[in-house]
Amino acid sequence: MENVLRIEKILDFCDVPQLFVARDAFDTLYLCLLYEDELLCRYTGIRISARRLEDFLSGGIDLRSLFIHPENKHEYFDVVFQTGQYQHERLMEKSLPEDKLPAEGYVRRYA
Repeated sequence: MENVLRIEKILDFCDVPQLFVARDAFDTLYLCLLYEDELLCRYTGIRISARRLEDFLSGGIDLRSLFIHPENKHEYFDVVFQTGQYQHERLMEKSLPEDKLPAEGYVRRYA
């Protein structure tokens, strides 16, 4: 299925993946951030280039900046874990509400 994502790397985990990198059927990279884990785990996803992901992993850019200014302007995805897989669909939102954004200053240094 074209709307299925497969996790490539979990960057933050607490009971469930909080932040992860995934790929779709076309090998496009996504960065997905958990915003709800009540009935289903729901994530906000953005497409991300390998270069920009590396900037984040090396501490050169914070997570909030990535989600406020995605490379594909105004392109966000709703990612839901159901039936054993992560499925994504494009959101029609031009910007994200505060409850779907990470806090300022979250910088990831990944070894």
